[in-house]
Amino acid sequence: LSIRVRTTDQTGLYYEEIFTINVADMAPELNLDQQQTSTVSGSHSPSSGYTGFGQTFTAGLTGKLGKVSFGMANSSDVTVTMEIRPVSGGMTTVLASTSVDVTAGSPLSYQWIDFTFTSPAYITSGTQYAILCTPNVGEMPYSSSNTYTGGNPLVLMESSWISYNLVADWLFKTYVIEASVHTVAFDSQGG
Repeated sequence: LSIRVRTTDQTGLYYEEIFTINVADMAPELNLDQQQTSTVSGSHSPSSGYTGFGQTFTAGLTGKLGKVSFGMANSSDVTVTMEIRPVSGGMTTVLASTSVDVTAGSPLSYQWIDFTFTSPAYITSGTQYAILCTPNVGEMPYSSSNTYTGGNPLVLMESSWISYNLVADWLFKTYVIEASVHTVAFDSQGG
């Protein structure tokens, strides 16, 4: 990639120079943003008519939400669909969606399941979002102490996502490809 810069004085004389810009094709870096990984108190089965589970979080970084990891423990193979939605507006807008085949754990113990988005949601620092998963899986590891204060656990009951107050938070991690701004400046001295 090259750019041509020309400066012309009032008499029509000019100076021109071509600058070459090399752009490296680098894989974007996923940065751990929000998480609740501490104090695994056990696992809980959000059953009794619940058909999904979720967690709200408050973004700490601005950029593309490239991956979410969720702690899960299930006794049978299942395909889980994860959606990212903004909390404002009633969680009706889907910003990103992906599905992952989750294999049964034997013995039943939790594992980190990675959900990578091919079309990541753009999230903004300080804004609250919801991680929503369907269908419900067998067991969800959780924290009984609320060390993550930026969100709450959710369950899907019939067609409504509701707060789930029997646990403090589900175990999760969010990874963001930070937004970056590149500025090119030229001064009148040719620098």
